Amino acid sequence: PDIAADWSDVIEVRYFTRTPPECPICLCEPTAAKIAKCGHIYCFPCLLHHASFGNTAGRAAICPLCHDMFMMSEVKSASSCCLSSSSTEQKSSVSGVSPSSSPTPQSEELIGQTIEMTLMKRTQDSTVALPATLFEVGGSGRILPKRGESFSRFSHFSIAGERDQINILERERGELLKAIEDVKSYSLAEAVIEAPSSAPVTDGSGDMTTMTMASPSASTAQAEELLWINQALEQVDSQLTKLHVKKDHQQQQQQQQSQSQH
Repeated sequence: PDIAADWSDVIEVRYFTRTPPECPICLCEPTAAKIAKCGHIYCFPCLLHHASFGNTAGRAAICPLCHDMFMMSEVKSASSCCLSSSSTEQKSSVSGVSPSSSPTPQSEELIGQTIEMTLMKRTQDSTVALPATLFEVGGSGRILPKRGESFSRFSHFSIAGERDQINILERERGELLKAIEDVKSYSLAEAVIEAPSSAPVTDGSGDMTTMTMASPSASTAQAEELLWINQALEQVDSQLTKLHVKKDHQQQQQQQQSQSQH
């Protein structure tokens, strides 16, 4: 239980936070969030873009925050659970903090409040530490819970199956598709706002008219952002295809085995 998991076996890192997560590159909520081995979390497209600077295929990239070296093939999916004032009551068993009547800054969150401690218990060969009152119900001898299982929140590790991996990738795919639509919509609005003053032109009849021209910088920025989002989407789609093919192959084998037994 005290030995760290092999990073190559990790599918997703789930983390709890009291502040909404931000990608340190674009300063927005991470899209298809990825985490490097150093623990820093980024948008998948932002990380691909950053890793492309001064980097050739097969060479390690540098984390822009801690300057640790990492390979893009080693980054993992990440998901967060924001412990906001509305969810504190539901997550109180995880955070160990009594629900607050009103949201307060993180630095003042515990001032004047009562902290409720919970006695935890686990067996020596288990990664699951349960409240002592629940220990006899499901904690004794449990080595690794399955992802999403009720007791998994008390464990540092949980087992993810193929269906879990597909769900993670489909979530990331949905976020990337939404990002594409967002970029197209707000880039169009910015192009109009940032465009130079309408230039007078003639329409051939000698009458003066005006024409609004899109800003070249806005168009270039939009194209570059869409490029990296689409590259991230291609990688996610490739992983999804491999998982679906593997799943279909296993189902065919099971059907053949079932038919041969009959």
